[in-house]
Amino acid sequence: MNKSNHILKMNKSITNTFLNICLSGVLMLLLPQISFAQMPAGCYDSTLIGTPQPCPNNGNYPDYQPVCGCDGKTYKNVCYMQNYAHLTYANNSNGPCDPVDFFFYPNPEQKDEILHLMIAVSNPTSVVHLYIMSVSSEKIYYEQIYNFNNYAMYYVDIDDVPVASFPMGVYAIVAQTGGYIKAYKYLKTVFQ
Repeated sequence: MNKSNHILKMNKSITNTFLNICLSGVLMLLLPQISFAQMPAGCYDSTLIGTPQPCPNNGNYPDYQPVCGCDGKTYKNVCYMQNYAHLTYANNSNGPCDPVDFFFYPNPEQKDEILHLMIAVSNPTSVVHLYIMSVSSEKIYYEQIYNFNNYAMYYVDIDDVPVASFPMGVYAIVAQTGGYIKAYKYLKTVFQ
């Protein structure tokens, strides 16, 4: 083997090693976002892809009847679980997978400047601490919620939060019970 062939093979080997390191780095960045968990048999139905049916709303109130999907995630209701996640069954008949879940509307709020929250818990004796925080971590609103009503095996409380005094911006709505925290983003706008 002559010297130029040896150098060419070394350069190729170095290039391959560099590419492998780069690919490994990319995979390590993506790894936290990739779920390797296996869904239970019969949980996912690929024939439902591309065929969503509209899910009903009950007048002004969204149809929030939380259900724990067979993938271990909480969905707004059975219709959303089947039509948008393509799951065939729930782990339980009703209620969130986690100790607390909530849904709020509208986002952004409408002209009445009231934020409507529906908070569901898996245990009726739960005490939920509800916070609305600014992006600078300033506590804008706090309420302690308990005495959840029983709606066919899940427990929910409906809360209306006046947001007229909130400055325009992005907020975090945080519900905490025990050691569990659930949070969503909320956009406050100004209407003229």
